[in-house]
Amino acid sequence: MDIESFISLIEDGDVPSPGPDAVARFEAENGLALPEDYRAFLAVTPGGRVRGNVHFSLVGEDEGPEIMGSVLGLQSEGYNSLARRLADAEKDSIPHGLLPVMRDRGGNTIALVLRPDRLGEMVFLDHEVADEGRATLEAAEADDWAYALTFAGSFTAMIAGFKLVNN
Repeated sequence: MDIESFISLIEDGDVPSPGPDAVARFEAENGLALPEDYRAFLAVTPGGRVRGNVHFSLVGEDEGPEIMGSVLGLQSEGYNSLARRLADAEKDSIPHGLLPVMRDRGGNTIALVLRPDRLGEMVFLDHEVADEGRATLEAAEADDWAYALTFAGSFTAMIAGFKLVNN
């Protein structure tokens, strides 16, 4: 799937697109430097629920059963507010250096790696093995825990792996 096709499936409640200036303000207010592909995506959609059955696979899965649920965006409040989820990262046990950007229908978080050495990688956080508090990304990825699973090398690559399945 391409990014434009994915955007067309986001139920945004007629909230206007935030635009590049709002993205730049979000980055400045939070001390972030987002990868260009995600920055461009964030500028054109305020986020919302994903319509249809958008399936995705994790690394090593031929055809994954996961279905995308919602996209976080620059909405000022509510469930899909990126700023709110970032503020709640400690409470939600999001590992350091990750920005939550989406959720699947099962309540798992999809996060963007913000660390300069891995900027733009996408990680799937399996809530069934979450622990209390915030860990480092390395601890969350360790084989003995496997809370954070590498998902894709970039935001664009992740979207390219999405498939709209008609049921």
